Amino acid sequence: MKRTTILKTLATTACIALALPGIAQEGAAAPAQFRVVVIQGAGVAPGSEKPKHADAITGATSKEINTYTLTDALAAKLKAIGGDVAVVPFYECADLACLKASEDGKRKAADAVVFAGAVHNGPFPKPLTALFPKLKDVVAAKPGLVGSAIACGASGKGATALEGADKAFKDAGAISIEGAAFASGNMLKNAPKPDEIDTAMTALAERIRAAVAPAK
Repeated sequence: MKRTTILKTLATTACIALALPGIAQEGAAAPAQFRVVVIQGAGVAPGSEKPKHADAITGATSKEINTYTLTDALAAKLKAIGGDVAVVPFYECADLACLKASEDGKRKAADAVVFAGAVHNGPFPKPLTALFPKLKDVVAAKPGLVGSAIACGASGKGATALEGADKAFKDAGAISIEGAAFASGNMLKNAPKPDEIDTAMTALAERIRAAVAPAK
């Protein structure tokens, strides 16, 4: 083999070797930048049987706009911007252990928590708000915890529920950021349009990421 041929072969091999790490890195999923836990307090999930657990607390609507669909929308937005998202029914996190790091190290402590639930012109259901006082212990172990909420109710405003959550976060010493409230699917005249939900959830996800960043 001629010397020029050998040099060309070596050069080509070197270029491929240098490119491979970049190719592998591009194909691999980027590591999550922050962890968010959504604690869901609602009724019957659309298309499912009535749950046997205690989460059947509100008789949630089976229409398209409800706690479940809104939670899915937020989770998708958070994942798109680097969030590791876990959606947990409230009865599976009664002691808020789902927000803490596991002893085996496989689960990191949550950087943010979002309470999501159905309301009826008032506060969140009591089984969900009963978790609020326990946030103090979580914040003590994880200073800088970010808290927010999603309300889905008859009025479409959910102001009372969001105000209650905001007060609970501040009382616990957490960083409270503005949540989001929507009309349920049963309120067809006031129900938000898909693009309105998309815009609101995009904004909420960005607020969560921005609030988490300084604390990390």
